[in-house]
Amino acid sequence: MAEALQQPFSEDEVTKAIFHMAPLKSPGPDGLPPIFFHKFWNVIKHDVVTCILNFLNHRILPSGFNDTNIVLIPKCKNPTLLQQFRPISLCNVVYKIASKSIANRLKPWLDCVISPSQSAFVPGRLITDNVLLAFEINHFLNTRTKGGKHFMNLKLDISKAYDRVEWPFLQRVLGKLGFPSSFIELIMLCVSSVKYSFVLNGIRFGSITPQRGLRQGDPLSPYLFLLCTESLCSLFRNAEVKDVIPGVAVCRGAPKISHLLFADGTMVFCPANPEIVNQVRRILEVYRKASGQEINFVKSSAVFSRNTPGDTKTVLAELLGIRLENKHDLYLGLPAAAFRSKRALFASLKDRIWKRIQGWHEKTLSLAGKATLIQSVVQVIPAYAMSCFRLPKILLKEFQSLSADFFWNDGDRPRIHWIEWDKMCTSKLKGGLGFRNLEAFNLALLAKQLWRLITRPQCLVSRVLKARYFPRHHLFEAQVGTRPSFTWRSIIAARDFLKSGCRWRIGSGHSVNVWKDPWIPRKPSFRIITPNAANVQNLQVSALIRQDSREWDVEVLNTLFWPEDRELIQQIPLSSFSEPDLLIWYYSNNGIFSVRSAYHLALSDMSPAGTSFERLDLKKLWKNIWQCKVPNKVKIFSWRAIRNILPTGGNIKKKLRFSEIGCPFCDSEEETGPAILAEALAAREAIRYAVRQECRTVFIEGDCSSLLDKIFEDRPDHSVVSPIVFYIKTLASQIQFVKFLFVRRSGNAVADKLARFAVNLEGDSSNFPPELNTLLTGEFAN
Repeated sequence: MAEALQQPFSEDEVTKAIFHMAPLKSPGPDGLPPIFFHKFWNVIKHDVVTCILNFLNHRILPSGFNDTNIVLIPKCKNPTLLQQFRPISLCNVVYKIASKSIANRLKPWLDCVISPSQSAFVPGRLITDNVLLAFEINHFLNTRTKGGKHFMNLKLDISKAYDRVEWPFLQRVLGKLGFPSSFIELIMLCVSSVKYSFVLNGIRFGSITPQRGLRQGDPLSPYLFLLCTESLCSLFRNAEVKDVIPGVAVCRGAPKISHLLFADGTMVFCPANPEIVNQVRRILEVYRKASGQEINFVKSSAVFSRNTPGDTKTVLAELLGIRLENKHDLYLGLPAAAFRSKRALFASLKDRIWKRIQGWHEKTLSLAGKATLIQSVVQVIPAYAMSCFRLPKILLKEFQSLSADFFWNDGDRPRIHWIEWDKMCTSKLKGGLGFRNLEAFNLALLAKQLWRLITRPQCLVSRVLKARYFPRHHLFEAQVGTRPSFTWRSIIAARDFLKSGCRWRIGSGHSVNVWKDPWIPRKPSFRIITPNAANVQNLQVSALIRQDSREWDVEVLNTLFWPEDRELIQQIPLSSFSEPDLLIWYYSNNGIFSVRSAYHLALSDMSPAGTSFERLDLKKLWKNIWQCKVPNKVKIFSWRAIRNILPTGGNIKKKLRFSEIGCPFCDSEEETGPAILAEALAAREAIRYAVRQECRTVFIEGDCSSLLDKIFEDRPDHSVVSPIVFYIKTLASQIQFVKFLFVRRSGNAVADKLARFAVNLEGDSSNFPPELNTLLTGEFAN
C-alpha cells in the first residue's frame, strides 16, 4: 500500500478525475462548473494538468487554489436560527480535481484498513449491509422475551460531525493506519490550507482560516471522516476482544456485533448492565477528547430487549443521559424494526410520492413532462426501501395509482385513463412507455441481496444471516426458518426467482451434481432432461471429464445421456486447468448479476405473452419513433396514435359509452383519427404556399373551429399541435394582411370535394374530379 500511494501522480489520473465529476456541480470562487473543463479540455488541458501535478507531486500551492465559498442551505421552512442552516462548501474545480485524484488513489485501499462494521464509501460495501444487520439485531431484541441476559441498542447521533474533526487527530490516525508520511503530508496540505468566505444573497464576505474540521463538498472529506471513525471502531473492537463489551449475537455461532457505523450514524449493541454501559460511556468520552466529536444526546436513544425489566431500562438510560424508546423508528432512512402492519410501516413513502407530485403544477406539464417526472423522481423514491424489504402489493398498487392519476389527470380534474398501467410499464420497444413495474423491480432488488450473500460469503451480513437461517446448507436450500425477521422473509421470497436465472459454469466439475444442479446451457431450467436410468444420485460433472486431457468423455456421455443433452454438454468449453466451478447469472453478458437484467426477466415472467403491440414487426416502428429527433411530446402523441388511445370520438364513445359521436372532418360515424392535426398541417401548407408566392393579402378558410380557436388565442397550449400553430402564426406575421375565417363545409364545397377526393389517393395527382367544374361554376354564379 505504502509504495503505491507514494508513486508520482500522472496526467491520466488527473484526466480521469475531471471527467468523473458531474458536469453541473455548483462552482466555487472560480465560477466555473466542471462542464467548462469538459468542453474545453483540449484547450486548457496543459495548463490545468501542470498546475495540479505541481500541487500533487511538488506541493506547490498557487494563490487562491484552496479558497472556498460557504453557502447556507435551509434545513426547514422559514428558518430563524443558525442551527437550522446546513453549511455547504463550494471549492474551486481545479482544487476538486486534485482532491478527487487523491481520493481515487486512496479508495482501493480502504477495504484493507476499514473494519467490516463500517459500510460507508468503501468499494464493494453497501449501505444496505448495515440496514440488514441492524434490522436483524433489532428483531432479535424484539423477540427475546425470556432468559436472564438482557441486551440494549444505542442509536447515537454525532453533532456537527465533519466540522469538529481535529486536524492533529486526523494526522495521527493516518499514521497509525500505516499511510506513508508523504501521502499524509499531501492530505494535511489539502485540509489545512483552506480559506473560507461566506456567500449571502450572491455577495462574498470575509476570509476565515479554520483550525479544524472537514469540508462538505470536498471529494476527499468523506474518506477522511471514515478513517477518523475507524478509531472509534478500534476502541469498541478492543473492548470486545477483552470481553469488556461482549456485543450481541443473533444466534449460536453467529459473529458478535458491538457496533455498526455508517458515516455519522452509529449504533452500539451490548448487554444491558451498568458495568458495560459505563465502559461504553468511557469509550465515547475517550473518542470525544481525541477527535473533537460530540454526541448529540438529545437526538440519541436507547432500545432494550423485551425481557429487560422496566426499572433496568430507566436506570441505564439515565446513566447514559439519552431517551428511552420502545423501538428505533428509522436507521439510515429505513425502518429499524417491523411490527404487524407492513402497510403502515411504509406509509411515509406514499406521503413522499404524493408531496412530490403535488409540488409540481400538473397543468404546466405535457404528458411527456409528466412521464419524465414519474421515471426520474416518483418511481425512484421507493427504490431504496425495496432493496431491503418486500413491500406489500396493495401499497405498490397505490404507488402506481398515484402515478397513473398524475399522468392522465388535469390537475385535480379526473380524466380518462386511456390504457392500463401494466401495459405502460412494458418496454418502449414493445409498445409501452418504459415505466417501472414496481413489483418486478422489488423482486429484482431483493434478488441482488441474495446474489451478494452468495458471491460475498465473508462479508459481515452474509456471515450473520448464514449462521441464523442456513448454517449447514447452500442459500438455494435455505428455508424461511422459525421466527424470521421481515428482512429475511423479504429476501428469501426472491430465492426461486434468482435460481431461475442462475447456472453453473463448469470448471473442475467437483461442485456440480449432474442430475440436480442447473449447468446445461438450455433455458429455462438449465438441467438435464435425460432420465436418471442408472439411479446414481450423487454423480458429479467431474466424472464426465477426462482429467488428463481436460475434454469431455464421449463414451460416458453416450452411455448416460440422450442426444439432445450430449450435444449441449459438448458445447460447454472446458478450461485447460482445473478451475473451481462458478455460479453465474445467465441473463447478463459477463455472468454477473445486474438489477437491470433481473428486472427484465421478472417483467417477462409477469407479463402475458404476445400482445399485438409486442410483435417483432412493430419493434422497428417503435424504435424509429423513440429515436426520432423531435420533441418528446410529439413522440408521446405518435405513441398514442399507434396505440389508438387518442381522445377521438370513437375512443371516447368506447370508454364512456356515449351513443353518438361523429367525426366533424369526414362525417363518418366515429372520429377515428387526429382530425385537428390534419387541419393544422393543411393550414401550415397553405400559409407556406402564400409566403412562397409573396402574397400580400390572404384569406384562409377552414371548418375546424378548435384549430382556429388555438390560432386566435394567446393562452398557454401544450397540445401536440401547438408547435404547428406557433409556426402558422410565425409565417402569418410575414404577410401584409392575413385573415383566418371559419366557413362550414356547405359554404366551401370545392375545398370539401377536393379533400374527399384526396383521401382515396395513394400518391400525388394533377387530375381533378370531373364534377369540380360544375361546383366552381355554381360558386361563381352565387
